[in-house]
This record gives sequence, C-alpha cells and structure tokens, in this order.
Amino acid sequence: MVGPEGLEFTVVVSTRLGRVGYRMLRGSSCRIRVEPSSEGTLSLAKLLTRERGWKQPGDQNQDRFSIVVSAEQLRAVLRFAIRALNPQATDQWIARKLPRRGG
Repeated sequence: MVGPEGLEFTVVVSTRLGRVGYRMLRGSSCRIRVEPSSEGTLSLAKLLTRERGWKQPGDQNQDRFSIVVSAEQLRAVLRFAIRALNPQATDQWIARKLPRRGG
C-alpha cells in the first residue's frame, strides 16, 4: 500500500471489503489508511465518517479513507478500522494484527 507521497504503509489486514494500513509520521503521529474494494466502499462509509475525522474517498482524488492520530491512539483506531473491514473478527484475532505497543 503506497500513499500519494510514494511512502509505504504497513498493511495489517486485507479482506474482501478492502485493506487497512498505517505509517508513522513526524513527531508522535500516525496516518491510518483504509483502501476499500468496490464492494466495501458503502459499508465502510457508514463507519469511517467525516464526523469521526476520516477523509473520504474522492478527497484529493484518492480512493481511500484516512485519518491522522497520535501514536497513543494508533492501536485503538486501527482496531476500529479492522472491525469495519471484518465485523465478525474476534478481539483475539484483531489483537494479533495490531502493531506492538510503541509502533
């Protein structure tokens, strides 16, 4: 997964609805990117909303949802994005997909 700047994202989950990845930014923040499949766009749009701070597909001509969070928020927001991609996932399965604490 590559963002518009040509920088790689670490992909943590890929499902039929899309995939989610993250990358560390300067300082103590991270960008989470969710690239929806054509099948996943509508269902993801119900959860990854502007009201929750997510950029939407079409913003800056990109086909993605994305959000910038603090390093402390990374695991919680990734957990939310993973759950959006795989609603039946168990907490244990999601925990195995998350980066270790500290990035």
